[in-house]
Amino acid sequence: MNKLIGMLLAGVFVLAQHGVQAQVSDHATLLNVHALGAESAAVKASRDFWQRAGDQKAEQWYKAPAGYEAEYAEGPVKGLYWYDKKGRWIYSVLTYGEDQLPEDVRRVVRTNYYDFNIGWVKQVNEAQNTVYVVHIENNTEWKDVAVQEGETRVLNEFCK
Repeated sequence: MNKLIGMLLAGVFVLAQHGVQAQVSDHATLLNVHALGAESAAVKASRDFWQRAGDQKAEQWYKAPAGYEAEYAEGPVKGLYWYDKKGRWIYSVLTYGEDQLPEDVRRVVRTNYYDFNIGWVKQVNEAQNTVYVVHIENNTEWKDVAVQEGETRVLNEFCK
């Protein structure tokens, strides 16, 4: 049941991510780490972010009606971390290429979809669930495949 919930969450997060980013840019306030202030929720969120992602990420903070968002880019990896109004971590999404994909996940995708090339990966972390959404494509179609604990499921599938 946890696997199904995790895969469904990954699909929802990936599909809704563009909408969330648009909402954040329209209704959020860009902050820097010093402008977060001494508000306990902001301090809690920033400490959690530094614990999860590390410091010196040159992250950008946004204050939104639903809470806080931290965003950074470090080389080929882009990270988005969401926190509620109380500064509690909700989930994070890391976007990267095939080179950063864990070997066991890469092997599962390559074994099941050997005729496809891996384009990008979104690693969705939520509570105790980690789901990898892998975008694959060949000459005739592309797919978004969710991989969790060695199992795969097609989220989207389109012909070119």
